[in-house]
Amino acid sequence: MKKNIILTLFLFFCSISFAQNTKASYEKANAYFQEKNYFAAIQELNKLIKINPKNKKAIELRGMAKHNLKDERGAISDFTLIISIDKNYANAYFLRGVSRILNNQKEEGCQDLSKAGELGISDAYTIIEAQCRD
Repeated sequence: MKKNIILTLFLFFCSISFAQNTKASYEKANAYFQEKNYFAAIQELNKLIKINPKNKKAIELRGMAKHNLKDERGAISDFTLIISIDKNYANAYFLRGVSRILNNQKEEGCQDLSKAGELGISDAYTIIEAQCRD
């Protein structure tokens, strides 16, 4: 019984430490991103995503860093990964739509923007008006 309590406490404190380290690592990546040090942000985010491959916020920020480096294909891949995890993640559709348009995939980009609008991102309709109407 005493061993179970000790083991439970140990696991509890390890999980708290893990969560704090994960948060600190995300904040470090975000700081790199804000400083426009996108390569360092991507490296930090890769570590987080390796630990938790379904960390949507980390994947989103990595995709945005790739977009800012003009790596639209990499950005599209990250935003697509988020959508595979959560079909209702509106910002992933929005960001993927923008990246697709910039990557000469206008039709697919406009479809993504439309979906983003349906999911509540009204700015998507502004881009649709400017980019998707012939």
